[in-house]
Amino acid sequence: MPPFTLDVACEDALNDQIAREYETSLLYHGLSCRFANKGLSLPGLARMFRRESHEERDHAQAIMDYVNARGGNVRMRCLSVASDPTLSSYPSPSSAAGSYSSYADKCFSEALDAVYASYVAEMENLRAIQKLHSVASGAEDVHLTDWISENLLREQMTSVSRQLDLFTRLRRLSPGVGLDMFDKDLLLSAD
Repeated sequence: MPPFTLDVACEDALNDQIAREYETSLLYHGLSCRFANKGLSLPGLARMFRRESHEERDHAQAIMDYVNARGGNVRMRCLSVASDPTLSSYPSPSSAAGSYSSYADKCFSEALDAVYASYVAEMENLRAIQKLHSVASGAEDVHLTDWISENLLREQMTSVSRQLDLFTRLRRLSPGVGLDMFDKDLLLSAD
């Protein structure tokens, strides 16, 4: 076996990560569409989630390119995303607030739930990448462990931190004007 060939366990773990990146991309795509809908009309959140969706697809493509460069086989799998790829499978931090007292409260609650879901998704992705790193270490694949550290782990830590910061900021706001200002800030922020 040539030294550049991927170990079977590493190839399987990389393919699992490709599927996970696409699942997260689909979640973000659904959220982007939800906030672009005229019923909510929060273009900043829509743009942010669309950007996040593209970023996750870029991660999947980078992993596929790596697998191919190492002589492995990319196996596209069926995605296991809920039929409502927005929030149905994520815990809701706003559920303790009870029923919606106003439309502004409902919009705020949806935004809070979505940003929290993105934080949870990024944390799950971080754990999966750490597991992938462990598999590569167990296979003594120094090149793969280095590639994971440089191309996945560092960026994933940034994503987790960014989503937690957004959740913390949003949680401090009030429905209505506070959410509108938050959304406008997202819309005006640089790519």
